[in-house]
Amino acid sequence: MTTPLEYAKSYEGDFPFMVAMKHKALRGEFFSPRMNMAIEKCMAHDNKAHATIVGTPDPTVGLDLTVLVKGSTYHAVKNSTGGLTFVRIDNVSKKGSSWNGWVFVKEIVGPQENRVGKQKPGERYVGTLQGVLGKVLHNPLASMARYGQEIGSCGRCNRRLTDDLSRERGIGPECWKAFGS
Repeated sequence: MTTPLEYAKSYEGDFPFMVAMKHKALRGEFFSPRMNMAIEKCMAHDNKAHATIVGTPDPTVGLDLTVLVKGSTYHAVKNSTGGLTFVRIDNVSKKGSSWNGWVFVKEIVGPQENRVGKQKPGERYVGTLQGVLGKVLHNPLASMARYGQEIGSCGRCNRRLTDDLSRERGIGPECWKAFGS
């Protein structure tokens, strides 16, 4: 998975924002979280454009979030600036619903949840935070546990964690049983 920094350093196009980010990256300057998000949008756009130019969707472009646990899950992972990014992933599984099979991703910033991407049934994820979501896919249980440890709410169901063992695990007792742990 390419990081925003790697993408910026290797950028070869003529989009003014990305040209400026390339110069910034090559000078060794850091990107703000907003710059990283903007670069991730450019990455997603380039991936989508590449698939369109080729004529058929490239199954390797984008992430497949449908492999995650059905329902809503909450995750915390280190981002490219060394801070934490908190996300909510809604993997919809409602038979008979027009939303069945869709996945929605929201970034949690304080009390707000801002939608940053989606995945339609049979397609790949389109949106920002690709690097963060790649880390979630690498170890979903660890990123849910990190959320619970940081926030004090279960990374699976978002209920408040009230006992020491659950706070240590970051996942409540009922959700822990559901994972077969």
